[in-house]
Amino acid sequence: MPSKIALIAFDCWYHFNNILNVLKNYSDNFVIIVPYGTNIKAEFKNYFEIYYIRYKSGLIADIKSSKAFISILRILRLNKVKTVHITSARPFWLFPIYFLFRFNPNKKLIFTIHEPFKREGDISTKFMYRFYLYPDRYLSFKLADYLIFGGKKILNKAKKEIITPARLIYAELGAYTYLDNLKSQSSDFNENQIIFFGRIQAYKGLHILIESTKHLETEDFKIIIAGKGSIDYNAQVNHLLNSKKLRIYNRYIKDGELVAMIRSSAVAVFPYLSGTQSGATSTALGLNVPVISSEIGSIHEIIKEGKTGYIIPPNNPKILAEKLDKILNNRSLQREMRNCIMQENLKINSNLRNKLVNLYSIF
Repeated sequence: MPSKIALIAFDCWYHFNNILNVLKNYSDNFVIIVPYGTNIKAEFKNYFEIYYIRYKSGLIADIKSSKAFISILRILRLNKVKTVHITSARPFWLFPIYFLFRFNPNKKLIFTIHEPFKREGDISTKFMYRFYLYPDRYLSFKLADYLIFGGKKILNKAKKEIITPARLIYAELGAYTYLDNLKSQSSDFNENQIIFFGRIQAYKGLHILIESTKHLETEDFKIIIAGKGSIDYNAQVNHLLNSKKLRIYNRYIKDGELVAMIRSSAVAVFPYLSGTQSGATSTALGLNVPVISSEIGSIHEIIKEGKTGYIIPPNNPKILAEKLDKILNNRSLQREMRNCIMQENLKINSNLRNKLVNLYSIF
C-alpha cells in the first residue's frame, strides 16, 4: 500500500470497528476520519491515527457541515491521501469530495454499499430510500472506482441491475470478533435461551419467532428480545410474558449489556422476511453463538449449514421451531457449533482482510 488511505464513516459502527480490527496490522497506511462521539473501540485508538470532525447530522448542510467538509479536505491533503474508502451512508455535504476524487486520475474512490436495494414492506425505508438513500446511492454508483458489497447474492443482483462504471467487489462483512474483548455484564449461560436483537422492525420477522413457540417441543425455553422498536403485544406474546418465558428490553442496548445477553444465549434467531444483509448475524457469530436465519438476500451467507447454525425458508414458524429444538437442550451440539464458529471466524476475517489489502494494493 504505497500511499495513505482514508477510511471515512458516519454510521454502521459495528462493521467499521471490524474493518479496523482486521486491518490493525496495517495501521500505518491509514488515516481514520469519523464524527466526534463515534463509538470506536479503545483498542483501535492505539493502532490508528484518528481524526474527529464536528458536523450536524441531517439532510440540510449548515455552517458546521461546511467546516467539517473543509476539515476533511485539509486532513486528506495533510496526509497526501490518494485513496478514500467510505464505509457507510454519506451526508449530502460530503458529495463534492466524490467529484474531486472521481475526475483525478491519481486518486481512487471506494464505497461500501450496505443497502443497495430498498426493502419491501418497510415504510420508513421507502421514505429514506427516496429522499436520502437514492441520491446517495446514485452518486456512489456513478462516481466510484470500486463498489464493495457484503454478500454474493446482492453482488450478483447489482451486476444485473446497477449501471455503473465502477468495478463491483465482494467482501464479506466478517465476524465481529472484536466484541469478544469488550467488558460486559456478568451473566450465566442458559442452554435453552433464544435471543432476537437489533432494531425491531416488521421486516425482521419477530412475529415468526413468536409464532414458532407454539410448535416447540422444548418446554423450558426462554426468549430475550433486545432492541428498540414496535412490538405487537398479541395473545401469544402476553402468554409468554405471563409464563416468564419471554423478556423484552424495548430500548437502546449498550454494547456491554448486549454482549452479555448474546453470550448467555444458546442461539440467535433472525427470521427476516426481506433485506439484503445484516450485521446482526456477524455480531452473534463474532461472539461464538450459533445462528438461525432466513434465506433472504445475503443475510444467511455467513452461516455454514448445520455447523455454525441453520438456514430456514422465510415465513415458516414450524421449520424454525424444528431447528430451535435441535439446538436447545443439546449441550453437545452447542459445543460443536461454538468450536466450529471460532474456526470459521478466523477464516472469514482473514478473507476480509486479504480482500481489502489486495484492493488497496492495486493503487
